[in-house]
Formats: sequence, C-alpha cells, structure tokens
Amino acid sequence: RGRLGYERASWTLDTYEAFTRRLPDAALVPAADVFDHARMVKSAWEVSHLGHAAWATDLGLHRAFTEGQLGWSEKDIGDAIQATMLAEGADYSPFLVLAAGENTRRVHHFPTRAPIPAGAVVHFDGGGFWQGYYSDLARSAVVGRATDRQRDVYRRLAAVQAETIAAVRPGVRACDVYERCRESFALHDLPFGMTLVGHSLGVVLHEHPVLNAATAEPLQPGMVLCVEPATQDDAGDRYHIEDLLLVTEGKPEILSRATDWSELPVIGAAG
Repeated sequence: RGRLGYERASWTLDTYEAFTRRLPDAALVPAADVFDHARMVKSAWEVSHLGHAAWATDLGLHRAFTEGQLGWSEKDIGDAIQATMLAEGADYSPFLVLAAGENTRRVHHFPTRAPIPAGAVVHFDGGGFWQGYYSDLARSAVVGRATDRQRDVYRRLAAVQAETIAAVRPGVRACDVYERCRESFALHDLPFGMTLVGHSLGVVLHEHPVLNAATAEPLQPGMVLCVEPATQDDAGDRYHIEDLLLVTEGKPEILSRATDWSELPVIGAAG
C-alpha cells in the first residue's frame, strides 16, 4: 500500500502491468532521478570491472586494426573486435557500429560484407555486455594509406578529446565539460554539432550525468565517464574518439587504453 519508485525507462509494458496486477493498492511512482543518483559514484569493484571491459574492448580494436588487411569488410573488422571481447570475458556484444567511407555519415550503421575501398575512413562505436555492465568505445581509422588531410583532422580531434578530458575534475559541472569541449572544437577549427559529448556508463549505456549543455551535476570522485567528441571532415567522413575515464581527486584516469591512439590508425597499411 506504499509508494514504490521504479525506473520507467527500463521496464517493459508487460512488467508494469504484472506489478500493478499483483500490487493493486500500491502507488508506482517513476523515480528515475533516484536511480540516476544512486548509480553515479561507482564502487571499487565496479570501477575495476568497467575498466577491464573498456580495456578489453580497446584491445579488440587494436588487434583488428593491426591485423586487418586490404579487402576486409566492415563485418570482418567487427567480427575480429567481438572475438577479442568474447575471449576476454564479454557475454555478448549488444551494439556495434562499424562503418566505412560514405557509411560513416550514418550515425548507427550496421556492418556489411562489402570490401572496404582503400583510402576509406572507418568508424567504430560499440562495446560488449560484461556480467550486467556495458563497455562503450569509439575509434577511427583509415584503410590502406591515410592522406595528410585525414591525419590532420584526426590529430585535431584527438587534441579536442585530450583538452576535454583535462577539464574533468571534482566539482566541475557536467555542462562545464560540455562547454569546454565546444570551445576546444572552435580552437582547433573543427565543426561542432554535438548535443552531448559524453556520459556515464554502467548497467545502463547512458547513465547520469550526461555531458551536455543542460546537466548541472557537479562531478565527483568515483564517477566514470565516456568522453566522445566526433566530427566530420570536408568530404563528410565521420571521425569519432571515445574513452572511459575515472574521476579522481586530481587528474582523471583513462581506463580504456590498451595502446596509443595519438595517430590515425591505418588498416592494411600499403606502405
């Protein structure tokens, strides 16, 4: 007969109807804010678990990009990434965007079996599900040989991400990090059109706080955040870099780097 808070976004209609049938005198109240704030700061176990999931996803990306060959398809690369995640303990991969060339202009593109042409930009955004928790990373690469223009766009985007990560400190509001990222895009002369530049992560893919213009939540040590600036070059190809980091008392700690991503990776390098 009491008031029961529930997380509306995670319930199916069948679940809601079952509860109302079995508890006809209870008041079911949407309580998303309660759940959001309860999950904001992670336990030490959660940080370790999420860190391993992110690192293993990054390892899969590094292996796929390093071992990939000319003539590989989007699906070939995606399959290689997923194989490493599964070998490192993932239960399955619930979402995987793997796009090349013109396909990068679609935000959520499913990989195809067509060979990727040399010179095409490759965009990955995805992750695995690991005993109830998500991993979520984004990386960019090029097939065969990168042009100076492609390398330059990537380096500028990597600089934007580094400057945005540096702004992640305790007490800084989520909206302030978003604004710092927007300013960094302008500083590096990259087009900016993002409604969010990151989010927390855990048992839900996009947890609170979200790094957007409207979220005034102050950051706290123990939060984990995905920071993911993305842009398009003059040809319309999409570049996207996303890492998982831990908010600490001082500088943030990047949890997701199995290798160095400071330079644009080349798949099947043509020499």
